[in-house]
Amino acid sequence: MQEISRAIPVPPQQRDEIVFNLLRLDPLQRHTTPSFDEITDVRRLWDAVAVASQLQPPASTNLFELTASKIALQNKASAAGTSMPMPISPDQENQNQNLSPGQAIAQTPFAALAGQLILSSVSLNQ
Repeated sequence: MQEISRAIPVPPQQRDEIVFNLLRLDPLQRHTTPSFDEITDVRRLWDAVAVASQLQPPASTNLFELTASKIALQNKASAAGTSMPMPISPDQENQNQNLSPGQAIAQTPFAALAGQLILSSVSLNQ
């Protein structure tokens, strides 16, 4: 529905409802990533993303090492003459999943406009 609303005229309130329903139905954003670039209700977006971010499970701190797999990957990399890729840490993995309300607001047109106004006022003062 969000993609269709880009092609056909949809009132801003309905576009907002589509995004808020996507956040409500898939708060961990495992199946879809809603776009916040046309949101008009910034306060409600903040609240919806805050609720969704509270549903994120905590990062696991006690992972088991799969020694045989690690050795097999090292052997494969050394046979190919390359180094093993660096493993992704849980913090890096969760960085993309943990969207903060501030990051969501930064994607709205209001934040883009505010940034442009700030930049233009800074350049005028110089």
